[in-house]
Amino acid sequence: MSTTIFTNRSAAAALTAIRQTFAIRREERWPATLVLMAVVALQALMTSKFCALLAHPTHEAWLRFMRNYHMSGYDPITYSVVMDWHMGYDVLRHPLLAFMMWPLSAVDRLAVWLTGCDITVWIVAMLLTFCAFYAFMFLYRTLHDGIGVTSRVAWLLTFMFMGFGHVAVATVVADHFCLSMFMLLLTIYRAAVKIREGRRFGVGETIALFVATAGITLSNGIPVLMAVTVTNGIAALKPRFLYGAMMLPAVAMLVVGLALAAHGGESNDMVSQPVAQQMKWTRSEVDKGDVFIENVFGESLQLHRSHVLGDVLSGRPVIVRYTCGWQYAVEAFLLLTFLIGMAMGLRDKIGIIAATIFLYNMALHLALGFAVDEIHIMAAHWTFTVPLAMAWVFKRPAVGRGWRGVRVVAITAVTMVTIYLWAYHGWLLFRYLTWPLCK
Repeated sequence: MSTTIFTNRSAAAALTAIRQTFAIRREERWPATLVLMAVVALQALMTSKFCALLAHPTHEAWLRFMRNYHMSGYDPITYSVVMDWHMGYDVLRHPLLAFMMWPLSAVDRLAVWLTGCDITVWIVAMLLTFCAFYAFMFLYRTLHDGIGVTSRVAWLLTFMFMGFGHVAVATVVADHFCLSMFMLLLTIYRAAVKIREGRRFGVGETIALFVATAGITLSNGIPVLMAVTVTNGIAALKPRFLYGAMMLPAVAMLVVGLALAAHGGESNDMVSQPVAQQMKWTRSEVDKGDVFIENVFGESLQLHRSHVLGDVLSGRPVIVRYTCGWQYAVEAFLLLTFLIGMAMGLRDKIGIIAATIFLYNMALHLALGFAVDEIHIMAAHWTFTVPLAMAWVFKRPAVGRGWRGVRVVAITAVTMVTIYLWAYHGWLLFRYLTWPLCK
């Protein structure tokens, strides 16, 4: 009897937490409507370009689609998996992602059976809209509820983040990045809630967040464990939690990936030497300083007009320079404000979480060299740390008039940068996604 009551209470608490997490508050409704309109507008550009081509997919139609789908190296694997379900992803890097797409594929098959029309493009657009919208909402709440900046500053930083080049692109491409961004920001928001309320992650929630996030992209399971460890503190090292909630799920996820690779007929090298197989994506001969300037805090945040949305595997150089010098000034402002805010935020657990996620991604891509050629398309995995760090500059500290003056100037500059990012990337994406299809 007592066990049943305990189980019912736990389930009720979980449902309440989910409902509160996804409910839109009264004070959020108008800004949230603008966020949704912006996301839908981007999705409309993408779907209008390709929906007619893929409504009745044939081999020739798919080949024509691939000839026209040039989006910085993002792969439209999700379209093919939803359209005709199969284990289309690299199961060592995305062990559960294909299974997550199976219900969507079933809906698409039902639509084809009922209407004769394939709606894959629309299904994926709705999935991406949901993930992008709530990712932005979780960022806003972390800024406002967690860090404690005013709602106006939180919305400003959220809209700035939405305007980053490869955040906007990741929102519409049929790849896994938008889904990863959603799960990472959900994790950070949940951590912020617990930190402010003086609570800890439980075993069940930790496993759920890790499995969902690592199931989409295995390497992103590590930031989840980082966030949980920082939030729980020394309690995360207790044997029951350390082994049951952190180490066991991590090992299980890796075993699942290896098992799926073996079952799917992947190469023997992939199954027997998984680390060596993934290391083939690393490079060390590129200039890491140029990569950081032009791609990490460059292309990730501001698209280059030269080779716009070009793929390094199809003619785009790894290093592309900006055509306007003032774009480097924008980058310098964002980097400087980010570093100042990062240093200020290290006094708080939320700031530590943001710093560890950023450093982890830099270690993975710059130090190790994993996917360093196209590091900019990984932007959705870490660029949210930029507004999270910058927020500490705008938080109301007990300082004199001098700092308050600096803060006013910084807010004005961020406002101007946000307007520029939206205008610049809106124009580039509109032109790119409305360009006529080639034969």
